[in-house]
Amino acid sequence: MNGSFLFLALRQTQTNLSNPRLYAVFGIVVFIFAISGPFGTLEAFSLPHRFGIWFLLHAAAWFTAILSLALFDQIAGKTLINFWAHLFIGGVFAGFPVSLTTMVAEALLRGQEFQWSFEAWGSALTTAIPLTLAFSTLSTLAAKGQTNEKPFKPNSALSSGSYGATLNAQRLMQRLPVDKRGALISLSAADHYVEINTGNGKQLLLMRLSDAVTEANGTPGRYIHRSHWVADHAIVSIDGSVGKAKIRLIDGRTLPVSRAITNEIRTFLAGRTQ
Repeated sequence: MNGSFLFLALRQTQTNLSNPRLYAVFGIVVFIFAISGPFGTLEAFSLPHRFGIWFLLHAAAWFTAILSLALFDQIAGKTLINFWAHLFIGGVFAGFPVSLTTMVAEALLRGQEFQWSFEAWGSALTTAIPLTLAFSTLSTLAAKGQTNEKPFKPNSALSSGSYGATLNAQRLMQRLPVDKRGALISLSAADHYVEINTGNGKQLLLMRLSDAVTEANGTPGRYIHRSHWVADHAIVSIDGSVGKAKIRLIDGRTLPVSRAITNEIRTFLAGRTQ
């Protein structure tokens, strides 16, 4: 497997694991399973033991699901455009490694020797795939609050042009996981990668900054620094003197502005307010 896929999948997994809402949902699910005691755990274990068992089982399954879905995004995100098809196929894809993880984890937690069989794996899949389908849908919608079919609406006066920024960058958007596609905000060089920021989040791609700008297909924007390109609609303000200036973007981030472009940005912003 291409090492860049795995690297980007790990980076995306790290980003997904930093979402506090994920842990809130995780806690609720563990609580429900511990109290209800499904799959015979209610009779077999005490309440503290059930909490421990379901915590460890869900932690293993969720991590495997998040990593599997991130890897699926890197493999199929550029070609599988339909949002719901992406979620469905990704959920099925994640079901296979999750089923294996839960089989091993359950055997260890029950103090049993792990015994492999296709029959046992098939039984595990019938449970894992519906759960990963639900997880794929809920985690994506909870993390993003919107799908790619809802254009990004900036919370500033610069809403004009945001929809055009999405449409004009279609070629570049097709490289992104479905849930990250949206109005293009900025492109930044990061070693051999480009960090692409849209209204639906950020994504690293293995490509040159100049190639990413070309694939933006004429989205109105400009280089503000040798390592940063921003869409015109995303610039809110500029602060600081020449050599120390920074622009503020509609998503709240600030980026440095080179000396050569500082006055051009000020003139651009002044002309837009007239």
